[in-house]
Amino acid sequence: MTESVTGSSSNRLTFGGLATGLDTNLLIETLISLERRPLDRLEDRRSTIEEQQGLYQDFNTKLLALRNAARALDNRISVLSAEATSEEFLDHAAISDKEAVLTATAASGATPGSYQVDVDSLATIGYQRSVSYATSDTDVLNAGRTLSIDYGGTSNIDITVGAAAGARSLEDLRDAINLDADNGGNVNASILQVADNDFRLVISAANPGVENDLTITGTLVSTDGFIDVPSITAATDASINVFGINITRSSNAITDAIDGVTLNLLTPNAPGETTTVSVSRDVDAMAAKINTFIDAYNDVHDFVDRHAGFDPETGVAGILSGDSTPDSIERQLVRILTGSRTFSGNPFSGLSQIGIESDGNGRFSLDQDALETALNQNPTAVRQLIGGDPANYDENDPDATDGVLTAMARALVPITRIGDGLMASRDNSFDDRIDALDDQIARFEAALAIREDVLVRRFSALERTVSALQTQQSFLSGSL
Repeated sequence: MTESVTGSSSNRLTFGGLATGLDTNLLIETLISLERRPLDRLEDRRSTIEEQQGLYQDFNTKLLALRNAARALDNRISVLSAEATSEEFLDHAAISDKEAVLTATAASGATPGSYQVDVDSLATIGYQRSVSYATSDTDVLNAGRTLSIDYGGTSNIDITVGAAAGARSLEDLRDAINLDADNGGNVNASILQVADNDFRLVISAANPGVENDLTITGTLVSTDGFIDVPSITAATDASINVFGINITRSSNAITDAIDGVTLNLLTPNAPGETTTVSVSRDVDAMAAKINTFIDAYNDVHDFVDRHAGFDPETGVAGILSGDSTPDSIERQLVRILTGSRTFSGNPFSGLSQIGIESDGNGRFSLDQDALETALNQNPTAVRQLIGGDPANYDENDPDATDGVLTAMARALVPITRIGDGLMASRDNSFDDRIDALDDQIARFEAALAIREDVLVRRFSALERTVSALQTQQSFLSGSL
């Protein structure tokens, strides 16, 4: 009977103590198990480093979320050197008391207050239709005829039928207008079937307002009477009255009558009726954005506390305890959050003055009432404390014009930057350590395999020697 050594990389067959009575397979396994203890320690070390690397990658994700949350509030472009193209912090809300007449939205330039708006008329599109034809494929544009549509754009839509092209039907004319290179979606042509043997080509402007109205000319019109003149409907402008002043615009979305407010007109006011548009600061929206930032910071703090700290109650240290990097990053961020920023004429110098405070255990929270009080006192000062003064940005001293969250975003750039940032460098160092351990493990496993092979051969030789001696002993005993 033969047995193979359990766990042997050589798969060599050995005699399991047939001659000696020893369990040689067990002896070999025990010796190899003892000799592989350093290898077990290497593999444990590799597993720990992999776990640490995974935690660092998770940490980097949380730091990126914090950086993005800061950028979403600092009113800066992504490289932090100039003001953002649109407002990121100050939010306003506009409410119409007659939303069937108009709705309103407010942007950063809005001024809180009430505005009386009367909608007299809406902006409408202009359209013209052809005279009646018996079928949609009736020839209407004969050789030599022309049609020109002026829609207020830079180039008219000009259609000419050459002698070689032959006549064009109502359908051909529709397609020629819609597909014309100078159209650009500004004019729509469609065929309307009014009744049997009554087909009309309807040409309409895509945009409302007098400036986008249609003028259709050409020999098809002047000679053939293609357009049904009595049915021509001219475009009109929207007309509203704000505080007794009449205002006209070519669109029903009026963005420049009241600073920072867009009026979306839906229907005229009833006679004697007035619509009130109320504009106010949207504290809830601003608080929600600040809380998104605070949550991102608290997520970073909780990570450091859990994985790089020490729990005195359980006596358990996090897997990253002893690594100074997470603690160092958090201390840097705390200094920014609790530090002061001074701007000329600004009554606020720290986040605690606008309701962002620490709970004493490293986590932050927002007092919305305090934020609202600060906004009522000076909203632009609150905005400046957060985003700084990008108009006076100095590339040699960017910190001088940074607000608190701008400074936070700037501090996180060299930490989270792809390729050469601190977190990327740490990730690369983990890869290097894992590769080095893989090499050590591979060498150790190779040496262990050789050692196992040697033990198998020695115990096999021992079995053969003992077996030979036993054979000689039997022979001698028989002879005697």
